[in-house]
Amino acid sequence: MLRHHRVHAELGSLKAELERLAVARPDPPLAPEPSAGQELPSEPPPEAPSGTEAAEAAEAAEAGRLLAELRDTLSDAGGEAEAVIARHPLAAVAGAFLLGIAVGRVWGVLRS
Repeated sequence: MLRHHRVHAELGSLKAELERLAVARPDPPLAPEPSAGQELPSEPPPEAPSGTEAAEAAEAAEAGRLLAELRDTLSDAGGEAEAVIARHPLAAVAGAFLLGIAVGRVWGVLRS
């Protein structure tokens, strides 16, 4: 049970960190649309890398690292769930059955 709480705490902290990164990196402004007589340029003008691009690259690398950590944590939790189900198959089937009944009852109440 302690492992279960630790996994949820880790997932919560990863989610908060990803949300913080998403807020810290605003979307770039959209390019203005050309007028009726104006043509679109064939190639964008070359730009020198700026400090913001380097910061964005670092944030993207950090987000990738966090996603990999999240994937590993979820994989560990899935492996733990498989082990619990293997140790207690009857309890797992009974739990799934009862969960299905509960979801069906709630769904029926919400639909009526």
